[in-house]
Amino acid sequence: MSILLVPTELLMKILSYNCISISDMFHVMCSCSELNNIIRDLNGLWRLKFTEKWPHIHFGEKDKNAASWLERIHSRIRLGEEIKALIQSMSPLCYPHGVKAFTPQHVVDKLMDLLQQNPLFVEDEIASLSFESENLTTQHYARHLLKKVRTPMLEKKWMDFNERRGLDINEQPESKQTIWVEGALLIAQWINMEERELPRFEVLDGVFNEITQRVKTLVLDAKLPSSSKILSIISHVLFHEMRLSVVGITDYTPFTKSYWVDGMIQTYCIDEVLLSMRQERCRWMPMPSECHVTIMCIIYQEVARRMGIDCEPVFYVSNHLHEFSMEFRDTEILFLLRCREFSKDNDGEFIYINMRDHEASLKRPNSSGHIGPYTEVGETVYYKVETREPPASVDWVFRGILNHLIDYALHPSHESLMDYRGLKYSKLSNAFDYHAPYRYYHFDVNEYIGKALGHRLELDDALDHFQIFQNESFDSKEEIENEFREKLTEAQTKFNSPVLPKHRSPTLKYAVGIVVFYRTGIIEENEGVSVIISWDVKPHCKSNQPRYQVLPYTNNHHQIRTIEQDKLELFPDSASIRFDHPELGLHFEKFDGRRFVPNAEKKRHYPEDEAFALSLLGN
Repeated sequence: MSILLVPTELLMKILSYNCISISDMFHVMCSCSELNNIIRDLNGLWRLKFTEKWPHIHFGEKDKNAASWLERIHSRIRLGEEIKALIQSMSPLCYPHGVKAFTPQHVVDKLMDLLQQNPLFVEDEIASLSFESENLTTQHYARHLLKKVRTPMLEKKWMDFNERRGLDINEQPESKQTIWVEGALLIAQWINMEERELPRFEVLDGVFNEITQRVKTLVLDAKLPSSSKILSIISHVLFHEMRLSVVGITDYTPFTKSYWVDGMIQTYCIDEVLLSMRQERCRWMPMPSECHVTIMCIIYQEVARRMGIDCEPVFYVSNHLHEFSMEFRDTEILFLLRCREFSKDNDGEFIYINMRDHEASLKRPNSSGHIGPYTEVGETVYYKVETREPPASVDWVFRGILNHLIDYALHPSHESLMDYRGLKYSKLSNAFDYHAPYRYYHFDVNEYIGKALGHRLELDDALDHFQIFQNESFDSKEEIENEFREKLTEAQTKFNSPVLPKHRSPTLKYAVGIVVFYRTGIIEENEGVSVIISWDVKPHCKSNQPRYQVLPYTNNHHQIRTIEQDKLELFPDSASIRFDHPELGLHFEKFDGRRFVPNAEKKRHYPEDEAFALSLLGN
C-alpha cells in the first residue's frame, strides 16, 4: 500500500511522534513531490514540531495557526546557523588574547543586523549555545553575547514602561498584566538576564490563578464575607499556607555583608518568590519563601485585585510610638497597603496591612490616628498614619527598589564598583531614567581600567559605566573619556598581534589543562583546587622555579593566581570537582574526565603540552 493512500489525518498522526525530527520530515518531503505538497500544508504539524524543537520561544499569539510555521522553522534554522558562525568568528583562534577588553565591531554590527530580522530567534539560539553547548569556549562567547542581546531588548521594555508609569493608576490601559506586576516582572527579568529563559507573565499568571482559586475556596466556606474578611483570608493563604515571609530590610545594612548580597537579590524576583511556593520543602528545614516588602505588597495587591478588592500602596514617614513609655522614637519610612472597608461612595474607613507584620493582620487607625500594635525588637509599637495621604506612585515605588539594587551593586564593602554587576544595575537605573547620587571623586583611569578588566568588565562597557554615573560637572570628564578610548585602541592593536608558540623546558613538571592543588592555609573543602592555564620558565628574583598561572575551580573568592612549581601537586580525583569558573571557556573546550582539553588558542600557544599531559596522566 502506497503512503499516498494514507488519510491526511493519519499521516499527520504518524509524523507527530516526537521521535520524528524536523530533519526527518524534510527528508520525507524530498522523497516525493506529492508528499512534499501534502506535508508542506500541515501547518498544525509544523507548529507542533517547532514547539518541540524550540520550547523556550514564546510568541504570545492568540491564534497560533495564523502564521506559517514552516516559514518560521526555516527562519529559525537559518538564523541559528548564522549565530553559530558569528560565535566561531569570536573564537580564540581568531582573537588569540580572548574577547575581554572589547567586543569586535564586526560582531556587534552583525549581531544588530540579525536582531532586526528576528530578535526572538537570535536570543533563543544564543541562550541555547550558552547553556546546552558541549564546547566550553562556545558557551563562554555565547554567554558574552547573550548579555549584549538582552540588554537592549529589556531597555526597550523599560522605555515602554516609563511612558505609562507617570499615569494615574486609573488611567492605565486595560491589560491582564497590571502596571505593578509588569514593573516587578521587568525587575526580575533584569536580575536574571544571564539565565536560560527570562521570567514570563504567563507563568506568574498561572501561580496567581492558583492562589486566587485557593482564596475563593476558603471564601465560599465563609457566609457573606466582607472585604476585610476576604483580605484576612488572603493573608492566611500567603503567609501561612504558602509560607511567604518578608525580608527585614529597613536600610542598606544587609548589603554590607558580602555573603548576604547574592541571596538577598533574589528576594526582588517576583517569579522566584511565587514559584518557590510550589517546591517541596525539606521536612527537617521548612524554610519560608522570603521576599522584599515591596514585592510582597505587589503580590498581595494582585491577589486582592483578582478578588475584586482595590488595595493601594502608601508611604508614611512615621515615628514609633512605644506602648510602655508612650514616647515617639526612630523616624522610619513605612510601606503599607490600604483599602476602604466599604465602597468609595460610602466613604468607608481605611484598613491597613503591614507586610512586615508576620501575620499581615488588618489594622484600623485608633482615635489618635495610630495603627498597631506591632512587635519589633521585643517592644510593642504603634505607627502614625494619615488618611489623607495620597497613594504611592508607580514611579516612587520602583525608585525605592532601584535604590536598594544600586546599593547592592555599588557598595564599596564588596569592591564591585567596577565589575559587571555594578554596570548591570547602573544600566538598569539608566533604563528607568533614574540616576542615583554616586560619583567617583578621586578617579585614576589606569587603576579603574585595571580593576574593570580584573572583574571581567570590558573597556567599552567600563566607559558606559563611567558615563552613566558622571554628570557634566565632573572635572576632566572629556579627558578621561579620551584616555578610555586610547586604552581601547591599544587593546584592539594587541588583538591583531600574533601569538608565538612556547616550547616546553625539561624543568616543567605540569602542563596546561592539568588539575592541581596547593596549600592555602584556609581550612575549606577543595580549597586550592585549580587548573593550569599557562606557565613561565623565565627566572625570577625570588626563585628559578617555573611558575604557573592557575584558575580556581570556582569564582566565589579567588581570581587567577601565580604559583611556584614546588607548591603544586596533582589533584588525585579531578573528576570529583565541578569547575564552574566563568573564564574556563577562554582556555578550554571541555573536560575529558581527567583534564581540561585546551582550545584552539591554547593548543597554538602551548603546542607540546597536550602530548605531555596525556603521558603524565598515563595515557
